[in-house]
Amino acid sequence: MMEEPIFDESEVDMYELLGVAPPTHAVNQSIDHDDILAAFMDDDDDEEPEEIQSEVDTEQLLTTLARELFEEEKIGVDNAHLHMESIKVHKDNDAYHLSLIMEMGGTQIRPFATVLSTSNGPVPLKAPKGLHQKWKPVYNALQRALTEAMGQIQGSTFA
Repeated sequence: MMEEPIFDESEVDMYELLGVAPPTHAVNQSIDHDDILAAFMDDDDDEEPEEIQSEVDTEQLLTTLARELFEEEKIGVDNAHLHMESIKVHKDNDAYHLSLIMEMGGTQIRPFATVLSTSNGPVPLKAPKGLHQKWKPVYNALQRALTEAMGQIQGSTFA
């Protein structure tokens, strides 16, 4: 007679089942679980910085706004298929980069534009010197969408 395998809940990786990454913050293993007050007080020290969550929220908000503001017809690139769902904003120090995937001749590329966040508001950066003239309308359209999106939430802190 075959025995049924014993199900051990501790071996189940809930993060894997849900398809998400496990949290990266370290768990303090030195908490005395018999002392409830100490455990409660120690939890206050382990709060994740709101700055990280705020940065992610800002990137998502800018991505949504830029997607609505991006004007496909103004890019001036023939035979290009734009993947509008791929529009994304990424923060790098005081700079925000807006990019999207374009498909041309079976090849996917991800052009981007950069706008600085300053105390005086968004400051668009000029297109890189080596950028071919053909790509400047793409850069300008991405930059315009990002600048307008940043302007719409001007009251927020970007840095």
